[in-house]
Amino acid sequence: MKKQLAITPEQVADFATLHQEPAWFIEMRQAALAQIDSLALPIFEKINFKHWPVMAADKPQLVTSSADLVPETAQQLDASQPYIIQVGQTTVKINLPAALAAKGVIFTDIFTALRDYPELVKAYYMQVTVKPDEDRLTAFHTALMNSGAFLYVPKNVVIKEPITAYYVQDSTQPADFIHHVLIVAETNSEFSYLENLQTAGDHKNLANVVVEVIAKDNSHVHFASVDSFGQSVRLI
Repeated sequence: MKKQLAITPEQVADFATLHQEPAWFIEMRQAALAQIDSLALPIFEKINFKHWPVMAADKPQLVTSSADLVPETAQQLDASQPYIIQVGQTTVKINLPAALAAKGVIFTDIFTALRDYPELVKAYYMQVTVKPDEDRLTAFHTALMNSGAFLYVPKNVVIKEPITAYYVQDSTQPADFIHHVLIVAETNSEFSYLENLQTAGDHKNLANVVVEVIAKDNSHVHFASVDSFGQSVRLI
């Protein structure tokens, strides 16, 4: 069988080490990488994408993006509102009002969450809604994820202000966007989350996005996602 990717476990481990990821997460990455060749692609009715270039060929690497690529609408967000702004793998700004932090709300980039709240992330990351070995694309995503965010709202917490996220794919340079958002709403919590995804530049990069929303009993999550990826983007 022809290998799908010329990426080694050592390259994946080196990338994970740059983010100080916990051992269990590195093991998950490497296990997923080892399964890619044996898993089938998912089936989407009326879409024959099996010959599309839906997986990156280059090794994972840390890419820094400029804050100058932040859209003007993101720059106008109110300081009283919880929000995150990311350009590629670079987190430009996170705003979590002190009153929400005091209630136990967590809103941060995925790598900070893995360092600061590893057991909380471990309980939910690709454990409930999507599994690493579900198909070839989920295995690819698990192995090479390079950006994302984590939102955790504790039991009985109601957030009235909308939670906003701006995720900009940096296509001003070769940089695939393999993005994961994990949202956990505990029992009786309620909030609205709006994410905006867009592309800056016209380099032919891949966009592979997974969003997990775990909504527990009697929680209310109002979720909306608006994307305006560029015409050169390979989106899956």
